[in-house]
Amino acid sequence: MKLDSRPILIYVEHADGKIKKNTCELICAVKKVSGSSPLIGLILSGPEALSGLCDQAKKLAFTKVLTIESQEFAVFSKNVFANAVKDAIAKVSPALTVFSHTANSSELAKALAARTATGIIPDVISVSDDGGQLVAERPIYAGKVRAKVAFTGETGILSVRPNVIEVDASAAGSCDSVEKLDVAVAPDAAIKIVNIIKSASSKVDLTEADIIVAGGRGIGSKENFKALEDLAAAINGVVGASRAAVDAGWRDHHDQVGQTGKIVNPKLYIACGISGAIQHTVGMQSAKCIVAINKDPEANIFKIADYGIVGDLFQVLPELTAEIKKLLAN
Repeated sequence: MKLDSRPILIYVEHADGKIKKNTCELICAVKKVSGSSPLIGLILSGPEALSGLCDQAKKLAFTKVLTIESQEFAVFSKNVFANAVKDAIAKVSPALTVFSHTANSSELAKALAARTATGIIPDVISVSDDGGQLVAERPIYAGKVRAKVAFTGETGILSVRPNVIEVDASAAGSCDSVEKLDVAVAPDAAIKIVNIIKSASSKVDLTEADIIVAGGRGIGSKENFKALEDLAAAINGVVGASRAAVDAGWRDHHDQVGQTGKIVNPKLYIACGISGAIQHTVGMQSAKCIVAINKDPEANIFKIADYGIVGDLFQVLPELTAEIKKLLAN
């Protein structure tokens, strides 16, 4: 597929009245290949947050911002959102529609591909221009192989993995063109929202964290995670866990990293007492820097770690935390 100056539609993901960082990542990703193609941001929002979201979007490198307003967008519904985006695509006729590969947006992208009979490349980690042809790179076989994929049709849908694209100055801009789309938004007749339970935690979500300190079976108990929490607090990080630790009841499922948990891409990932099973490493192996702490020198985690510490983590972690606090205090 060649863009040929045709529009690129970027789905603007937001939460609590703020545009998420992954939208900036999408802009930086496509700017590398967009050429003269206009970048169009699409915001789906209830009326309460729309004005603030538009103000934020105007500071990004969009050529135009399109909005669809409805109370139905107060709670995510794949069917409601997909129908609205489908109508937006019909009006814009973009060559490429781009989403972040988060839980909600990836589901939305797949539903949209089915509704529009459009090819989709999910979980993309980079895009490039190969002689005018758009090429996307994505991991396959649990991250063991990276495939380069191109669209055979004239249009396509991408979902880009969060935190793999560096946000730089190219994401910033000054967009004065905001247009409200007249789209009928109907409720989802197949689903009724009975209750919404939000976590009371104010910590950063794992998928957006720059630093993660994760514990596995080697932590030994729920109480022992205190050592990881102390280290995470010292370096402004968040605590994650392997499936073994979650299954043991030591951490909640929303802290789980791995194939059946969350895919994370932090700048720093500290793996404590984690053996390195493929089910876990597939969720964190694209971290910019991996530090492994394990008393078993043959643990698989050391094969992908940038730095390794062989030792008792209950001796290493307190000393490491103390040294970091000393450095930061100076």
